[in-house]
Amino acid sequence: VEALGAQRYPGLALNVANSSGLARIKGGATVTLSGAGTRDVNLTAENTSDSTVIAKADSKVGGKVGIGASVGINISNNDTIAEVSDGVLLTGAHDLKLNATSDNTLTTTAKAGGAAGGSGGIGIGGAISLAVASNTTSVTIGTPRVAETLSVTGELAARATHKGVTNTLADGSASGAAAGIGIALGLNVVNDITTATTRRTLNAAGDLGSSFRNRSGFHQ
Repeated sequence: VEALGAQRYPGLALNVANSSGLARIKGGATVTLSGAGTRDVNLTAENTSDSTVIAKADSKVGGKVGIGASVGINISNNDTIAEVSDGVLLTGAHDLKLNATSDNTLTTTAKAGGAAGGSGGIGIGGAISLAVASNTTSVTIGTPRVAETLSVTGELAARATHKGVTNTLADGSASGAAAGIGIALGLNVVNDITTATTRRTLNAAGDLGSSFRNRSGFHQ
């Protein structure tokens, strides 16, 4: 039995990140605004995240077989929520403005190199880069306590905006006197949800509007 003198240099990088931005009037609360002043209600939730994973493995040997393998796994869960919850009784407000804004970036890199410099050497490099992102950005006006209308004397605005970027790189390089075998896999699994919703009747003396915007970019 001939010993090939194989050497393996595995590289594993794992990141699991959870972030949240929350602006909420708690369910069942009673909020009454009166007297002088603007009597405005502003609920603003912001969430900015940047999750980065780098996995590297290199094998350079003078023998017959050099093996380098790396795996990069990046998991990111981000929630950005502005809401008037179910059962809230809100009276006396002038403006009611809800804003949820998120900017989430996910970068995952896996690089592996296998090199065998010996006579008849075989180099093997394998890299797997996996990115899993779940981004929820929402603005919600929940159900009424009984069946009352939510009324304001000014503007009522609900806006949800999300920007997401996912960068994934897998690089498996290999060299050998006889052969070089390189394998690379980059995979993105992304679930982006952006909503602006109401579950009750609304009445505004001024402007009334809702909007949502979702911009997602993927690079492999």
